[in-house]
Amino acid sequence: MIAAGPLTEAQLAAGLPVLLRFRWAVQADYFAWRIAENDLTGIAGPEENEKGLEDARRAPLGAGN
Repeated sequence: MIAAGPLTEAQLAAGLPVLLRFRWAVQADYFAWRIAENDLTGIAGPEENEKGLEDARRAPLGAGN
């Protein structure tokens, strides 16, 4: 229940979009690093890293997952 939490509903509504944009920025950094290092650990090929980066790029604009 939001009313019992440390943030008010207004604070949550204002802060959540910022937190989500930050989280997608972290994802973009992670996949950019994987692409630069050609890190294919746990994936079938480089296209999966490219997709992860593209998802991260699009998400803050409302077109992501």
